[in-house]
Amino acid sequence: WGGIGPGAAYVPGADHANTARAALRWQANDNLLLRGSWSQGFRVPSISELYAGAFNNFPAVTDPLAGTLHSSKSGGQIQTLGGGNATLKPEKSISKTAGFVYNPDWLPGYDVSLDYYWINVGNLVGTIGAQNIVNGCYLGGDANLCSLITTVGTGKNTLINSINNTNRNVGIVITDGFDFSTHYKFPSTSSGDFKLGLDVTFLKRYDATTPDASSLGGFDTSRLAGCTATSN
Repeated sequence: WGGIGPGAAYVPGADHANTARAALRWQANDNLLLRGSWSQGFRVPSISELYAGAFNNFPAVTDPLAGTLHSSKSGGQIQTLGGGNATLKPEKSISKTAGFVYNPDWLPGYDVSLDYYWINVGNLVGTIGAQNIVNGCYLGGDANLCSLITTVGTGKNTLINSINNTNRNVGIVITDGFDFSTHYKFPSTSSGDFKLGLDVTFLKRYDATTPDASSLGGFDTSRLAGCTATSN
């Protein structure tokens, strides 16, 4: 994903961003329309995310190797650098949709549609967190995260001196689901026009992978799913 993070996902071009879109609409007959699309997009990091001034803070950090491979003094408050990062990559996305619209001749005024969507967003901009960096390095063995830690001493005398927690490309979101819609327009009357409708969104999956200090590798995936409906 052009940044620090778990898993493998598709993002074209790690050091630049572009967009493209392809769509297909096929009127199979007078009653049925088939449609589908594929598109890519990106979000350029903001000025603040890129160039916010550097600052130091001192969060409490626990060294998981303290007392074994490192000195037990490695715990406590550790100098941590925050701020912008001029090397951030754009956030990128790939989306796909496929569906149909049906307007039957035998029931004038009625329509029903169903669309499937799949969206993959990578290179999400954020901070990893000092404890996540330490866990990911010492427990997860992530060399990229280890490069953000400076230490003094060697062996059991090793002490964490500072941690670089500036903005990074650290997150991945994958979501897919279905949008269902149906409407009926009643014949016009002297009192006006009336219409009934129902829209349902079924979220099959929303998986967001973000830094998490409680996870062995320093990252965790939260998963959501559900259904919402509105009438009109």
